[in-house]
Amino acid sequence: WEEAPKRSDFHASYCFHLWSVNFNKIVDIYRESCYKSILNMRIRYRALSQHNKELDRFTAYEDDVANGVMTEEEMMKVPGLDKYHKYRLAFDKLDTAILSLDRTCMLLAHL
Repeated sequence: WEEAPKRSDFHASYCFHLWSVNFNKIVDIYRESCYKSILNMRIRYRALSQHNKELDRFTAYEDDVANGVMTEEEMMKVPGLDKYHKYRLAFDKLDTAILSLDRTCMLLAHL
């Protein structure tokens, strides 16, 4: 930063204070932060999916409902469905956040 005095006595209240900002460095720092956030979210996604391997069977149930092999009423009777919906919501939120951050990184790459 730099001081530009209005008077010859250099009193702080009578000076202009000027700052300069390196815009490219700020963009690089922000982009790096976005990439780090994406990595952390992907690690969390992987940890959630490895910790809950038993939830894969519910995906098969959803496919059965879509193909007409099973009705939705039969699927609702499967135990553990509420846990599956809770984790599915968490996965969907992570997917949305990753895509949003990825879009931000792409925009920053063109600045």
